[in-house]
Amino acid sequence: MKQIYMKKKIYMGLIVISIFLAIQSYRYCIWSEEYTYQLQEIDNGVYVQYHRVFSTVPADNYEVVQVCFNDTLHTLTGDVTIIYNNDVPQLSVTANHFVNGDEIIVYVPKGSVLHYNDVGVR
Repeated sequence: MKQIYMKKKIYMGLIVISIFLAIQSYRYCIWSEEYTYQLQEIDNGVYVQYHRVFSTVPADNYEVVQVCFNDTLHTLTGDVTIIYNNDVPQLSVTANHFVNGDEIIVYVPKGSVLHYNDVGVR
């Protein structure tokens, strides 16, 4: 009788732990934060340096931008969207836990993006 009670107690504990881990995993996957920065010029009239990285593994394809904000040059990887407008140059980043999974939106004037050649990686 005591063994049956202990088995039920162990199973209940495992179920509670499994539910807790499932909730924490879900929260980890859906987490994201949004940041907005005002861009500074990297060079004369250039706000963004952009290139793409390709791999033989499809999951490793991503885009890279170099931007300057807070007097520091930053390299960001993820899904990049460049929107040309005449407003103040700015950067909007939605960061998450996935590698190269950030969503990056750059608002810059036309002609202020320096496109580099794409890079292939094996």
